[in-house]
Amino acid sequence: MSDAHAFYHGIEDGDFDHMPLEWWENTKAYLDMTAIERYEKPSRAPAIEPLDPDGVIDWKHGSNPKQLAFQKAFFARVGKEHRHPTVYAAGGANRSGKTVTTWGLCFCKYLRDVAKNGDLFWAMAPTFPKLKQGPHKWLWDYLPHSMFPDNRQYKEENGFGDNPILELKLPGGRGKCTVVFHTEDQDWQQYESDMLTGIVWTEAGRELLMRPCLMRTSDKAGFLLIDYLPTEPWHKIRLENDPDAYYMHYCMMDNCHNMPPGTIAKKKKELSKEEFDLSVLGLNRAGFGAVYKQFIPEIEPEGNLCKPFPVPDYWPIYLSGDWGYRNPHSIQFGTLSPDEEIYIFDEQYDSEMTVPAVCTAIVDKLWSYRPCGFPTPPVTRNDRRRFMKACTASPLIIDPATFQTPQGGGDSIATQFDKNGVPVQKGAHTHLMGEAAMVEIVRRRFENRKLIFFDTCVYTISDHSSWRYKQDKNWNPDPNDKFEDANNHACDSVRYLVCFNPMHNTPKGDVYSPEGD
Repeated sequence: MSDAHAFYHGIEDGDFDHMPLEWWENTKAYLDMTAIERYEKPSRAPAIEPLDPDGVIDWKHGSNPKQLAFQKAFFARVGKEHRHPTVYAAGGANRSGKTVTTWGLCFCKYLRDVAKNGDLFWAMAPTFPKLKQGPHKWLWDYLPHSMFPDNRQYKEENGFGDNPILELKLPGGRGKCTVVFHTEDQDWQQYESDMLTGIVWTEAGRELLMRPCLMRTSDKAGFLLIDYLPTEPWHKIRLENDPDAYYMHYCMMDNCHNMPPGTIAKKKKELSKEEFDLSVLGLNRAGFGAVYKQFIPEIEPEGNLCKPFPVPDYWPIYLSGDWGYRNPHSIQFGTLSPDEEIYIFDEQYDSEMTVPAVCTAIVDKLWSYRPCGFPTPPVTRNDRRRFMKACTASPLIIDPATFQTPQGGGDSIATQFDKNGVPVQKGAHTHLMGEAAMVEIVRRRFENRKLIFFDTCVYTISDHSSWRYKQDKNWNPDPNDKFEDANNHACDSVRYLVCFNPMHNTPKGDVYSPEGD
């Protein structure tokens, strides 16, 4: 037994002669576990840079207290899952130890020591190349190779291959479990029926996957392990600030005992301030280059959020929307106070929904606020049109592009909305007003506290926190003030409403029909 293995297992020099017989009989099993135990062993000098100028740091390898605290919190749920969080999130800098925590100390240890026969898990990454470089490699590095079937071995050039299903043999004759690999860009509807014991997700970026992940783990009170570089506002809203999630922040300093001397000082010289803040300190990048710096996602009067309250019956309701199918659609439910403050009090935000399904969701949600004499949400076109005219101050204000006829013929999106009983009208066109001018109108509303979101409108908040100027590789804003065409669906929708210039006492307008009837 080498000194290194002794260190991994917590065995002091000279103790080998006193180890019991069963320990020697299981030496191979112990050696199989060294990848996990190496990081599980507390570092002798956590978060302290090595002193050796040649970068010899092997004696200091091991976990820092944050990693062990995260692992302890995660395994506290075993046997009493319903009493503990579903989401365990490790967010922060590059090379900070968060991936070792989620994949090695938690997920792989769970597979090896806790998983039961028949358990099903998902392992997720943004893309297939990252899946091979990350989850495939980490499972191979951390798990005993005796758990893998004979025909599945990790290869540097292709990971475990293209087969997304990996069946693992559980130690001690406990049976088998299955890990299914996924990427963020695939079709998730084909996995609607999966009931999962757990999900582990690296470099989490696509917020819309949170819902299917949480639903798949609900039947078994399963877990969702996430590691991420904090680049999106939803990371803060749904992970860092969620009281129902377990969250740990990591910076590079936490792991500097595992890096060559002077690494952090070197990065300080090499990186811009924003790069350093993100990649070394692990600070959330959502505000870097933000379009709406005037938007403050805090409860009023300090910020532009408020707690939900019943919308008075005499306050007019306006709907606005930005259409999308693969990209999300975003429908905002707004109202005006007598002081001309616009409140966004609800939202309909999802992807891969047809126009009829979206119209049904809009009508059902609006009916829950103002039934307007209908005992149940109306379903026919004519009933819906009467309902919409009775409880809204204008037709749905929507993206002008929805009025364009498809090249292959057929109904425009606007016409489809109208045929499903939701009348629409064109929002302000950016080619006429100019996108920058429209954005400036919204900014003034934020600045004057005349545009306020209910804090339950998570997607509206997220988009207005994350929409940014186009940036170069150092995250410097585009010199021509161009905006990113991402994370802006709710921003477009709200902009249509604000630039419509709604007023508290606006008389109801005539219903517009793209068909002219």
